[in-house]
Amino acid sequence: MRDEWGKMAHASMPQVLTSEVCRILDKGRRKADKVGDMELSRQCRRAVKAAKELACLMRASSATRVVADYHPEILVSFVHGERFTLNEVGITEAHQWPEKAKAWLGEIHGAWRQLDV
Repeated sequence: MRDEWGKMAHASMPQVLTSEVCRILDKGRRKADKVGDMELSRQCRRAVKAAKELACLMRASSATRVVADYHPEILVSFVHGERFTLNEVGITEAHQWPEKAKAWLGEIHGAWRQLDV
């Protein structure tokens, strides 16, 4: 990936994912289509979808963190034993975020490596 992306604020990453990363992956998909590399084309399509999903997850998790850190007036709702929600985001959903992010990063990285950009 690009060195400058590792140095930018986390809040900027969803925009980078949905613009620059998707643009580069889509360009690679078009090149793969031209040479008939259907596997790489599919891999790039999956990576574009993964980049968009990861950006969405990053926005949702950031918004949830902001609520938790800066809005004590928004109450935690306890449901079914040890389960709870904050601002309609359940703890089970939040627990899945790291694994989802890891899987989507794998899709993006796999295609990126193949494109050699």
